[in-house]
Amino acid sequence: MPHLMLSCVVAIILLMLPGALAARVLGCRGVGTIALAPLITCAVYGVLGCAYAIVGMPSGPVTLFAVPSVIFGAGAFVRSRIERGRAGAPAVGAHVRERAPRVHPLRERALTLFGHDISWAAFAASVAVIVGLVTCATVFLPSLGSPDAFSQNYDNAFHMSRVRTFMDTGVYSSLAGGFYPSAWHCLAALIGVTCQASVPMAISASMVAIEGVAYPLSMFVLLAALFPTRPRRVVLGCLACTMIAYFPWRIMLFGPLYPNVLSFSLMTAVAGVFVVLVDTETERPRRIRAAILFVIGGISLALAQPNGVFSAGVFLIPCCLVAAARWARAAGASRGLSVLAALGCALLIVAIWVALLCLPFFKPIVTYPRDTPVNWLQALKWAFHFSFVIKRPQFMAGFIVALGGLGLVVERRGRWVAFGYALTVALYVVAISFSGQLREALTGFWYNDYHRLAAAAAVFAIVPLSVGLDYVVGAIYAIARKLVCVKKAGALPRAAAVVCGLVACVVFAGMYVLNSRPVRFLPEQYKSYGYDAVMYEMRDMYGCGEHGETGPLDAPERAFLDRVADEVGHDAVIVNQPYDGSVFGYALDDLNLLFKQYNPPDDPAVAEICLHARELATDPAVRVAIDEVDAAYVLQLDQGAGPQDMNEKGSFYLNGYGKESWEGINLINDETPGFTPVLAEGDMRLYRVEAA
Repeated sequence: MPHLMLSCVVAIILLMLPGALAARVLGCRGVGTIALAPLITCAVYGVLGCAYAIVGMPSGPVTLFAVPSVIFGAGAFVRSRIERGRAGAPAVGAHVRERAPRVHPLRERALTLFGHDISWAAFAASVAVIVGLVTCATVFLPSLGSPDAFSQNYDNAFHMSRVRTFMDTGVYSSLAGGFYPSAWHCLAALIGVTCQASVPMAISASMVAIEGVAYPLSMFVLLAALFPTRPRRVVLGCLACTMIAYFPWRIMLFGPLYPNVLSFSLMTAVAGVFVVLVDTETERPRRIRAAILFVIGGISLALAQPNGVFSAGVFLIPCCLVAAARWARAAGASRGLSVLAALGCALLIVAIWVALLCLPFFKPIVTYPRDTPVNWLQALKWAFHFSFVIKRPQFMAGFIVALGGLGLVVERRGRWVAFGYALTVALYVVAISFSGQLREALTGFWYNDYHRLAAAAAVFAIVPLSVGLDYVVGAIYAIARKLVCVKKAGALPRAAAVVCGLVACVVFAGMYVLNSRPVRFLPEQYKSYGYDAVMYEMRDMYGCGEHGETGPLDAPERAFLDRVADEVGHDAVIVNQPYDGSVFGYALDDLNLLFKQYNPPDDPAVAEICLHARELATDPAVRVAIDEVDAAYVLQLDQGAGPQDMNEKGSFYLNGYGKESWEGINLINDETPGFTPVLAEGDMRLYRVEAA
């Protein structure tokens, strides 16, 4: 574990430092430079990775991290010196105009620590990071079992192989092999190279950095933008930013969708920047900075996972309508014209949506087939108590979100937030319970995937959750004021305030327990199983649960792969059948496998090998195919017949597997002419392909 802890620390530095320095160059100050750092860093890594690949320059710790950090650091130093020089000079035009400064309660002192005043903003951001890291330490890391544990699901074979390719080649480009958003792969590869860590360890460290630091800070940015005059809501939202178990932990079990985890972790910061950008009261310098950050954020989401752009966009649709109306009113338009401005904005959004749906690029994504396991009423029920696809409720979170949502509807300026969250929930309901063209039109940009849309809804639920918690605290204070007979509005007496704070802490602790764990004394139908369920599934996925090892690659097979690496090195091409677990041999041991992911490449020679490799000695076409891919060895980890042409007592992955597509490799044995056994252990074999 020490190596994993070191990798986590390095991952946080890699994710934070370049972005923090760049934010300072843009004019951000204080906690803003830290909170926006992950968003900027991901854009920097994604863009530079593509640029370096185009010009033929390798990416790595020096070119991708050190060089930008030095450049941004120099820019930040120059910016600080310029600002220091201006500090003593009178503002231009100060003698002809006076404007009351805008009130920013988040900048006011929350507490004094070791002689230093801590603002509410800094306090809230610190709370968010502490909560995020504690959640990682109590939920994610204990579920790993081993620092080198990894998910053996379908998508992860691709993700791990891509990270290994980045590490081996120094090409960290989203354009490598066709466009695939790879900002997360850049980060994981950078961690692996910097720390000399295995691919699984680099992935785990990246998750700690993202979910322990980037996501909480991103949520802080959104909350601070929405409630600039309500510090208590911002702090409570940061305290509860990991209260809903579905994100990020359950979404990591499906796929796992690591790029989506990164994108969804950053999209709240982009949404927060947009709120500041369109606010009619935002000062011009701050608006210009927000516009630049919004563009950077869009690049970051697009290179992490583009459906993060759509998720943030859906949440912000009501914001756009309200902003259009407010800008029209600010320009002197009548109430009727402001309504028309909002209607025009809505029509523009619909037109852009339809235009994107018609693009050929999106067609295979929009029409991706999915099941519809429940009806819309059941889907609404799951959304209310955050069961989603876990089928394990979190009633406390559901009730507080409902309370906060109702409060936002009552509050005039916050009404759009409630409708934005409702839209994300509505898309989840459509994706999981509807089918046909309606679903494709509304949820196609997410592959019609209710897992991703559930995650998006879980992320934005934190906003009404923070409002609901604020009402709870307000009720506690109101009751305390009644008890101490305070007639006038204002601060409570010190003793009463202390008692009130203690009561609030007790209430929050009870709410956390009721929301996180199944409490024995509650009736079965009211127990909250959210975190209990995701931890159970995570332990099972990583092989340390009650079922022991799960997945196609078990411990003896991993040891056999190590022997294969010692025997053949890292250059010889090895024909493998990926569904027996060998697909992970490239990521783990840098074996030059023919199949580094489950789905085979569309190549006639590869297809010939899959179907007829065992006929090498008798079929010239097979020899031509073998020579074309320069295959030197054949690897089997579950040799045998059985119903799947693999040892039925072995460990293999059957999702998407069809034995008729792999008979040429599966049916090779010790007597097959043209193949000489090199390593043999149980049902595991390594054969040398003999020359013609």
